[in-house]
Formats: sequence, structure tokens, C-alpha cells
Amino acid sequence: YHFRTKENLRQEMLEYIVGEFKGKINNISGVNSASEYAIKIYQALTENSAKCVNHFKLILEADSHPCETDPDPMGYGPFMDHLDRELNKNVPIDQRLWLLNIVFSYIVHISVMSCTRIGKDGIEKFFPQKQDSIQTYITGLVEALVRDLNARFS
Repeated sequence: YHFRTKENLRQEMLEYIVGEFKGKINNISGVNSASEYAIKIYQALTENSAKCVNHFKLILEADSHPCETDPDPMGYGPFMDHLDRELNKNVPIDQRLWLLNIVFSYIVHISVMSCTRIGKDGIEKFFPQKQDSIQTYITGLVEALVRDLNARFS
């Protein structure tokens, strides 16, 4: 009734979902490194399993990108602030963006998987410390990528 079409309702829901997640990202504080920031994003995504899976399903089924008018990817600014402190000044912007993309892709993947039954089963079967391993792997991924870029562009 208020939205006239299902697509208008879906678009309004996407804007709400993205706005809610942006709020969570913007309120992340008390972190001292890029890896800590990445873990906080993971925690924000997974604090409600049903929401996480349903929100990503809606985003993946959308006809338009919910953040296409944003000048930067969500979480880009704070993450880049940490990377600026951790990466050598010689690391070019395209490599910084590559690191950002790899980390966010992993976070989204592991967030959605850890919120589904099949993903939880896989974590229980293959991860040494079960759910606790995820934060260790996020930290290891960020630190390894930072080390690699610093070594390549020293």
C-alpha cells in the first residue's frame, strides 16, 4: 500500500539494511589495527545470524547495487586509516584497494557461512578452535597481506 510495488518495498528494505550496517561500521571504535577493525566488521555482520543471511540474500537478489551512489566502499575510510599506519608509504593505492577487497570478500564469505547450518558444520569439522578460529584467520589474513605488500614495496 505505501510502496506501490514490491520492487519499491525491496528497495526501501535494502536502503534500511545498508543504513543499519553503515551505522554499525561508523560506530566501531577502540581498535588499534586493521586486523582488529576487520574482526569488528565480522562481529557486526554476525551478531544476528538470521539477519545476516537474509540481508545478504536480499542484496544478492537486488536489481541495483544498494551503495552505488556512495563515493567509497562501505568501511573504506576507517580501514584505510589503519592501513595508512601499517603499510609503507610506497604501497600504491591500487594495491591498498586490492588488500581491502580481499579482506572484505573473506569477511563477507565467512560471515554468511558461519551464520548457516552448512557453514557452522564445516567450521566445527575443519577449524581447529571452531568458531574462535575465525577471528584468528581474519587477523592472520590481514597481517599476511600487510607484510606481503610492505615487503614488495619497501
